This record gives sequence, C-alpha cells and structure tokens, in this order.
Amino acid sequence: VFLASSPKFVVTSGSPVTTVHSGGATRSCSTALTMVDNSLRVSLAFLVSTVLSCEVLRRGAKQLPRRYRPLFVEFVSTLQLCCGVHELRLLGEKGAADPQLLLILLYAFTVVNVLTFAGATCNPNGTLGQQLTGQTSLSATCQWLACQFGAALLARFGMARMWALKLSPLHDLGSLECQSGIHTDDLVLATGVEATCAFVIQSSILCMQGNQLKYQAHVFAAIIVLLVYAGGNITGAVFNQALAFSIYFHCKGNTFLEYTVVYWLGPAIGMIFSVVLFDHIIPLLSVSRVKNSRSSSKEEKTD
Repeated sequence: VFLASSPKFVVTSGSPVTTVHSGGATRSCSTALTMVDNSLRVSLAFLVSTVLSCEVLRRGAKQLPRRYRPLFVEFVSTLQLCCGVHELRLLGEKGAADPQLLLILLYAFTVVNVLTFAGATCNPNGTLGQQLTGQTSLSATCQWLACQFGAALLARFGMARMWALKLSPLHDLGSLECQSGIHTDDLVLATGVEATCAFVIQSSILCMQGNQLKYQAHVFAAIIVLLVYAGGNITGAVFNQALAFSIYFHCKGNTFLEYTVVYWLGPAIGMIFSVVLFDHIIPLLSVSRVKNSRSSSKEEKTD
C-alpha cells in the first residue's frame, strides 16, 4: 500500500545534471524537490493534526452517557486510522516519499495509534475474534462493526474533500482515480497473503495480552512494518476489513467480489485459524501433555 511510486515525482540521477520528468516535460531538480518537500510537510502536518483532533474528541467522550462512550471512541479511533493510512498511501503511490521514510512513518503512526486508541480495536477482525471467544454478544458485535465501517466510509469521502482543497502538489494528485492494491492475478495468493498477515497480528495480540501498553505499541508497530514490507507489493498488506473498504473498494482494477474475497474473507480466515490455535489446539495439547506426564509418573511409582 505504501511502496509504489509515480513518475510525477521521480528524480533521476546519474549525470552532473539531475532532472525530473513530469508529463514528458523536464523540470529543474530544485523545483521538483521543493514540491516533494512541501507535500511531505503538509502530509506530516495533516497526520499530526488528525491525531490531535481525534484525541480531543476521545477526551470529550467523557461527557457522553457511559453506554455510548466505547462506541464513540471506536468510531473516532477508526476514523483516525483510516485518514492516516489514506495520507500515507497517497505519499507512497505518488512518490512524494521514499519507501524507507514511509516505513518509518508507518512505524511512528502505528505506535501513536496504539497508545491513543484507548482500547479501541479499529479492526473488524478483532471484533469478530472477541465474538468467537465469547467476549462480546452478537448485538454488541454488530454495533462495533457499524462504527468501524461507518468511520471507514466517512474517512473515504472526507479525505477526498480534503484533497480537493489542494493544500499541496501531492493533494492535487489525490483527486485522480485510484488503482487497486491487488498486484497479482492469483487471487488465491492475494487471499493467502491477507490471511497470513491477519494470523500473525491476531496471534501477536493473543501472545502480548497482559504486557504493558508501551511495549505492545512498539512490538505491534515492528510486526506491521515487517508485514507491509513483505506483502505490500502483493496486496498492500491491509489485513483490516474496514481499512480496506475505505482505501481500496472504490478503486479500479478489481471487482467488488474480488475485493471482498481478498480483503474481507482472507483476514477472517487468518483470524479464525489463530483463535482455533490459541483457544483450542494449544490448550488441548497442554492438557494431553499433563495427562501423559501424570501417567508416566504413576508408572514409575508402580515400578
């Protein structure tokens, strides 16, 4: 999702005169670099202002009735996630930042998200996982999902309106038609990538339960960066149904059914495998190991 580039911002070097090619015309390197720097500054300012605005809204949720507070926090946090990824995706696809810088920004953005989400999952996979393990009721699950997809839809249209303001040369390109994040004709492979990413994330969440949040934030951020680095050139490594719905489902390149299979079904499969492994298979193996050890100790005593 972040590792593509566009010829509109590509700098070519290798000679004493470094030039930038844009729409067949040759511009000076200084002009192009100024455009990139301005776009990057505007994008960073937008990311910071998005996090701060959403944090103000989360703190203001204390004024709401107790039963609505978690839902409001879920909505605002999912909105923060989707808006931030929209901006990072634009930075990557239009070449306004190199891949290394994008991965650093992704790491920092993930750490900030984990520390500020105030318990929100912002991922339908996490909500469905809680439903499978009996932590939430069906009606509560439907409410969480409605908040997540509602925020994802708002982020899609809100970012389009924000880019239409053309605050930077990069935002001027944001109004162009977007392309699919699926970069392979093998949908089984694409679905497998999303399933694997979701399995790793869900397993990490289950393994990290009980640890301090500040340590969880850096572990999750490192894992997400590695997953994006490994699978980003195939599907974008989204592994979040609401996020994928916000950034890809309206793009050209694939049908709604293909998006549904890859970005909705794939992560759900990975999450289910993780839940089955940690909630059923591993406990079953532990019980059988304990029984075997007890039986062997009894046989030793008998001998």
